[in-house]
Amino acid sequence: MKKIIIALEGIDGAGKSTIINFLVNILKSDVAVYARTRKSGLIDKVVSCKFMRKHYMFQVPIYIFLSHINLFRSRFDLKKNNILIMDRCFLSNICYFFPKSLNDQKLFKILMFFEPKFLPQKIFVLDVAPSIAQKRDIFKKDLEWLVNTRTAYLNSQYSKNLSHYDIEVLSEKDLLISSEKQLESKDGDGIYIYIQGNKGTFNKELQIGNDSIDLQIGDEAYIMNSDYKYINTLSEESFEKFFEKVSLSLEKGYDLKPGEILFVSTLERIQLIGDLTGRVTGRSVFARMGLAVHCTQDKFSSGINSVVGLQLINHSNNVLKIFPYQKLAQMIIHKTSPMEVPYTGSFSRESSFTLPLVTPKDLSQYSERDKSLIAQHVPKKKNMFQRKKRTPELNSLFQGIISVLLSLGITLAAFSNNIVFTIFSDIFLTILLIIVNLYFYYISKDSDKPT
Repeated sequence: MKKIIIALEGIDGAGKSTIINFLVNILKSDVAVYARTRKSGLIDKVVSCKFMRKHYMFQVPIYIFLSHINLFRSRFDLKKNNILIMDRCFLSNICYFFPKSLNDQKLFKILMFFEPKFLPQKIFVLDVAPSIAQKRDIFKKDLEWLVNTRTAYLNSQYSKNLSHYDIEVLSEKDLLISSEKQLESKDGDGIYIYIQGNKGTFNKELQIGNDSIDLQIGDEAYIMNSDYKYINTLSEESFEKFFEKVSLSLEKGYDLKPGEILFVSTLERIQLIGDLTGRVTGRSVFARMGLAVHCTQDKFSSGINSVVGLQLINHSNNVLKIFPYQKLAQMIIHKTSPMEVPYTGSFSRESSFTLPLVTPKDLSQYSERDKSLIAQHVPKKKNMFQRKKRTPELNSLFQGIISVLLSLGITLAAFSNNIVFTIFSDIFLTILLIIVNLYFYYISKDSDKPT
């Protein structure tokens, strides 16, 4: 009987040992297990020490040495059993430490030179969400490292250097979840939807289309206040002072005025992984009312585990009443090649709408001198007449009242018996009247703008 040699691969915590034990119990005496990284007591302590766990690259020569030693130990088992299950193979070294070798042929050949000349006929990669694997892993490896390693495993099936190896990724193919459990409690490629809180309901039949998912908005949002003359878009200070939090209620709704922007997040928290990406757009029924759901932020990259941040904009000439849990947006799903490095930006892990955040990366193209010039632009508050609460109508009312009072003062001064007092009073009040009218004319430029 021809011997069968298979290998189980995946990030730490993927469940390789559990499956191997299950297979051994079923196949009984006809199976042998080759543990590539099985360690003795002393080596186990060395590899597991804090230094080694922090500086992963120092583990590489140790693991290569162990692979040769453990293969030598298993030589008798390999001869007398028809099935050999390898707990890890050369693919671990590549995906954990040298993912660039998937596309770099020279580096790949160098790595394979040091590997045991004993290769599996089939490699099964057990795919699991890194957050779940980290909880299972006794050494609690860095989550970002696990994410990158998992991406390398997913990409290994498309690598030209590995084209002559039979690699298959095993994962759950559930399209969607809708529960109160943590989003990370599911693993595998696909689309995961997590309904936050208990204020809304997710209806698969009504919200899942052929190529899109309808998204509901939450009941908390932000508007930009107009208390400042401008906003420095490259300021590294908190943007919180430029925003006001508002609540959306079913009883009153929210009146979105023409030209106004409402910043709100979806009720659904979404994770797209593997070879899936999304594009956020509005629904046609509301587009026909003049409602847009974003400025330019429509891409939802693979690796994001977040609610969707929306910017509702009223392009119509009428007030649009917005209600919480309304299905205003939709996400269209696209299939692409797996990303080598999943998106891990500032807004990739939002549980609610996150205010703007300028990072050093946004300023990297400027010199230190240019950065100091940019930092000098500190926004100043508008005066009381320039605030957003001062509408053009209210400004006209103030202008009228003050003008009437000044005109009345000029008239009353004319009845004075003191001619000098009358002349100076009339001149002073007339100049003051001119200044007041010029002032209101000046601020009308800001007040006439939509808020």
